[in-house]
Amino acid sequence: MNYDRIILEMQNEISLLKEETSTLKKKVAVLEQSEENLKQDGVSELPTSSKKYRALSDYLSGSDEHIVSLTFSDIEELLGFTLPHSARQHRAFWANTTSHSIASSWLSVGYETVKVNIEEGNVVFEEKRREQFDNDTLFEKLLNELLQKANAIPAGTYNIRQIFGDDWFSINRDYRPSLGRVFYQYVVSGKVKYFTANGIDESKTQLYVKEGD
Repeated sequence: MNYDRIILEMQNEISLLKEETSTLKKKVAVLEQSEENLKQDGVSELPTSSKKYRALSDYLSGSDEHIVSLTFSDIEELLGFTLPHSARQHRAFWANTTSHSIASSWLSVGYETVKVNIEEGNVVFEEKRREQFDNDTLFEKLLNELLQKANAIPAGTYNIRQIFGDDWFSINRDYRPSLGRVFYQYVVSGKVKYFTANGIDESKTQLYVKEGD
């Protein structure tokens, strides 16, 4: 058996694997940078609540409370099914990360979990938008302008940038993502007439459909 040849072939294969790994890492880096750029422009996908956990989204978005405390049983009653076993075992289940579909149910409407008590079986949600933009007259002005433009546009499918128009890019980047989150919250709670959230496009931008009034 020619061991030298076998070793050489193995070394070649290892070299090829390293090249492929390097190429994949570069692609991932490009995708991550693209996603970050979209977030900075305020047109990236908002974390979108899955249908499975939509009832929790609706409950939070319809609440007028800055802080909402729910027991795990309360959440199960809202959802109509039992939470996974890990919900009562690991705090990580309640982490504010879009990699968990249940987390999108509160992140999509502007809330975050701020306290989880596994032993007592409850979780506390806090609405972040109010904390950041309370008494911010510029934010309120931009939000009102966005709602007026949404009311004026004809029926069709739009993203947040198309609804606001060309002036969207003149808005400070600190405001754009929050405007998008609040508009989404208003839509899913029924505060914006004739609009429904309708998934995302290829660039991971939230889409809305406006029906004829």
